[in-house]
Amino acid sequence: MVQKIENRITLYTHPASPYVKRVEIALVEAGVDFDRHIIDLFVPRPEWYLREVNPVGKIPAISYGPRAPSNCIMPPPNSFHLCESLVILTFLADLYPQLLPATPIDRARAQFFIAKVEEKVMATWYGVVAIGDIEMEALVNGMRDVQDLLPDPKEGDSEETGYAAGRWSIADAAFMPLLYFVELYMRNDLCVHPVGKGRDAWVEMFEGERFGRLQAYFKRVKARKSWGLMTDEKWMLEFLPQFMAFYGIKRREA
Repeated sequence: MVQKIENRITLYTHPASPYVKRVEIALVEAGVDFDRHIIDLFVPRPEWYLREVNPVGKIPAISYGPRAPSNCIMPPPNSFHLCESLVILTFLADLYPQLLPATPIDRARAQFFIAKVEEKVMATWYGVVAIGDIEMEALVNGMRDVQDLLPDPKEGDSEETGYAAGRWSIADAAFMPLLYFVELYMRNDLCVHPVGKGRDAWVEMFEGERFGRLQAYFKRVKARKSWGLMTDEKWMLEFLPQFMAFYGIKRREA
């Protein structure tokens, strides 16, 4: 009798990437046992990674196929490789339907929410924290636009209604890490804008009256077990200055 070989997911990861956290959260929420391999962001990508996994060299990426030997980080032959966090989320939702909302309408809402997160927040995020070519107000306004799609806590708050598209789904997996990183960076004023700009934005988004829906959603997702996947704050605060210095990211003058 030929033994059936179960496919297994290997995630190529780094703890400081919100894109990777999207995939990690979805895998944990789906109850999937998977393997992790950390990719060092301070050195060129290994040749095997560029050749076998992702020729662009970015993370996250996954391999899907027979499990590699325990002492080997290269994917086994004939495994399937995929990159880009939202593409991977879609793939995982096909494998594990519990990651999708229950109805066609809510599934459409989830996809619309993800599109707005990408357009309004993710598209401004890197420009605010690393490049400085986008003003802080654009990030704040983008978060407000996304907030408008979140449930109103005054209308009830349950496992079926308290998330981006009803019950928890890949829409929340797409947003939760970004919310974590925005809150962490802004609260600690880690951005290229003049001193105090990030902290001012944090006060507005996470304490201000205009962002009540966002704050209620933030509280709800922080209570989920998968929130524990977010990288330890102390480690992040030690890593981020090194990362910014390595890539020449400097704060603008007032």
